[in-house]
Amino acid sequence: MRPETFIGDETDFRERIIWVIKNLAGKPTRYKYLEERFGISARKWQNVCNRAQQPSIEMVAALSSVYPFFLSWMVTGESKTLAQLDPKDSGWFQKLLDSLAEKDAKVVLNMYADSIYQETTGLEPNDEDQ
Repeated sequence: MRPETFIGDETDFRERIIWVIKNLAGKPTRYKYLEERFGISARKWQNVCNRAQQPSIEMVAALSSVYPFFLSWMVTGESKTLAQLDPKDSGWFQKLLDSLAEKDAKVVLNMYADSIYQETTGLEPNDEDQ
């Protein structure tokens, strides 16, 4: 990938996807290359880059298979962490907590505690206060 800075409407999902497409594939055969690599028709890739259609979830998944570190940015327009987490990995929750500021980690822990409480008791976390 060429190290180009994104210049465009950062709030536009399609513009973020177009940036990744243009940085992934070379100009002359960009759409054919993407079709061969991911099995999504060249016409669909071209339609996205020509702003005739929105990117599909399959396109985002395909692009994130090459650039997983851009997934959060592609989808939300923000990058909260340098790495993505895989919940199949046994240490994913600890990695999540380690990547958060202390106050944010407490929010996540409280959210999970509330969820566990609800699953085990059948009550909402604040039900016993009422």
